[in-house]
Amino acid sequence: MLAQLIALPVAAYITRNHHRLIEGAAALPTAQKRRLAPYFPEAILNTVRVHQRDPLPIPHPPFTSLVRKLGLSYPDLSLTAAITFGDLIVTREPMSISLLFHELVHVVQYRQLGISAFARHYVQGLLTHRAYEKIPLEAHAFHLEARFEFDRQPFNVEAEVTRLLNP
Repeated sequence: MLAQLIALPVAAYITRNHHRLIEGAAALPTAQKRRLAPYFPEAILNTVRVHQRDPLPIPHPPFTSLVRKLGLSYPDLSLTAAITFGDLIVTREPMSISLLFHELVHVVQYRQLGISAFARHYVQGLLTHRAYEKIPLEAHAFHLEARFEFDRQPFNVEAEVTRLLNP
């Protein structure tokens, strides 16, 4: 119940920031698309946008004060390299290919869940596991990012996300 209550303003936060920042965002460069094509559908690589500015031009998420009160582990926005809002990645610096891969996993998660369900899963994961790294959506993105970095055997990210979300 608490996760559903918190997820409503989080979904609004995601939507508001997406609408506010999408205008100044750029498409992925062709070289990055080519490098990531074995992992992601062309539709995602062609529609995702990146907004780069330091510091990140976004306010703290609406659950920040609650996270602090509950003693949950969640990174400070000022230390965050990138954050994804639907098909928009907001970053403070040029992203490494691994960081971009991680954020694109979130784009796939958003695409499969929608903003409201993504927010609900994210908040529930934080409340249940009490740490950012253990949120299932984040843990899965970190796992696939590591697989991308070390395995080098291409895999279908959409299928992997579907398996996570529909066990």
